[in-house]
Amino acid sequence: MPIQNGSARLKGERALHNAEFKLMRSIGQKISTRNCIVIWADAPDSENHLGLVVSKRFHRHAVQRNRARRLIRESYRLLKGGFQKPVWIVIIPRYKMQKAKLQDVQKDMIYALSKVGVMDAQKSL
Repeated sequence: MPIQNGSARLKGERALHNAEFKLMRSIGQKISTRNCIVIWADAPDSENHLGLVVSKRFHRHAVQRNRARRLIRESYRLLKGGFQKPVWIVIIPRYKMQKAKLQDVQKDMIYALSKVGVMDAQKSL
């Protein structure tokens, strides 16, 4: 199988592990947008990390859950160059993301991350 260039996990990055998800729940700050819930915290290890929580509650069909994961990963990949500081991010999609397009997800992530000072909304547009 060929390597996919659109993957959010690039060299030097990895997904969050279970203990790190628990840490994010306790110290992370939450922002709700139309399509997703973003939990973020400053990175203690000075690297960006992304965690996704897409359960059966989102949709019972795996195809829809995987689509949500792909949209989030691609949005993260496109936006992470504009981060002003390293962060750990956990994203939980909402039901409305089932009909959302990539641009909608990107706008939500830009809104949430610029609101907390992780990125500049003017430079990312």
